[in-house]
Amino acid sequence: MGEMNNFRIVMVTGAPPR
Repeated sequence: MGEMNNFRIVMVTGAPPR
């Protein structure tokens, strides 16, 4: 969807998007 979205998930989950 968006790079910012992935970065947000990484910060929240603390795991890489892939």
